[in-house]
Amino acid sequence: MSNKRTLVVRLGRMFGIWEYRCVLLISYLCPVLLFLGGRWGLPSLLPLVTVPMGAALFAQVASKQGKDLNPVLVQTAKLLLVFGLLWSIGIALG
Repeated sequence: MSNKRTLVVRLGRMFGIWEYRCVLLISYLCPVLLFLGGRWGLPSLLPLVTVPMGAALFAQVASKQGKDLNPVLVQTAKLLLVFGLLWSIGIALG
């Protein structure tokens, strides 16, 4: 037993799926809302090119359990890196 005390362990698998998906959706919503609100320019939408990668992870997180989620974790880290870099570049250009 690993004695984890994470939210997913405490609140259950369905909560974990819901949480992951909500955070993913919110991360894509933020650049769009900031652009539509006139806060940043068009280049700030660069992270949206990662939507296919995010959509794949959105589906995969519900279809895997336990150690099978490790590749999803790796892909999530890659998505985070690319998304963050693109958003930073977009903000700098905008």
